[in-house]
Amino acid sequence: MDAFEYVMVIVSIITGLGLSTILTGIGELIQGRKIIRVYGIHLIWVGFIFLLQVELWWVWWELRSRIEWDLASFFLLLSHPIVLYVLSIMAFPNISMGDEIDLKEYYYENRTWFFGVFSIYPALNLVRDFVFLDAPMLHSRHLFLVCFIMLTVCLAWTAKKWLHQFTAYTTVTVAMVYMYLFVGGITD
Repeated sequence: MDAFEYVMVIVSIITGLGLSTILTGIGELIQGRKIIRVYGIHLIWVGFIFLLQVELWWVWWELRSRIEWDLASFFLLLSHPIVLYVLSIMAFPNISMGDEIDLKEYYYENRTWFFGVFSIYPALNLVRDFVFLDAPMLHSRHLFLVCFIMLTVCLAWTAKKWLHQFTAYTTVTVAMVYMYLFVGGITD
């Protein structure tokens, strides 16, 4: 086992936990469909977190040629799936059968913490680009990341429904463009 494979074991475990949390939450929503009022915007963000976890695991392949690892770079690498895992947990209320749950109410009550934590993820991506990928300071993908940081901070502060609705749809669209432009394939 080389250094990359060794480092990726824990990253894969945490990513797997995040994906499992999302899938469990979706399963619980389906099981509790009689007592849970679903909110589409909430589901868009849940789907987006799922997509980010898969994309993160895919993107880490770019680091396979890195031979030396130190504890600081390992913690930086580990911080990405940890943030996504925490978001996966925060995305769903504690569902106990019998209690009626309104996901719209849950979404807006928890938006400050949810989007506050979410804003950490694109910031970590900027740091990753500079530390691991030696990306130039001015790179077109950094514009996406800076805009996403500002967006998540804005969503954490405001409860304006029109803004949350607009940004949920826009974010998914822009993320698809971002992934198409900047996420490569796995090659040897």
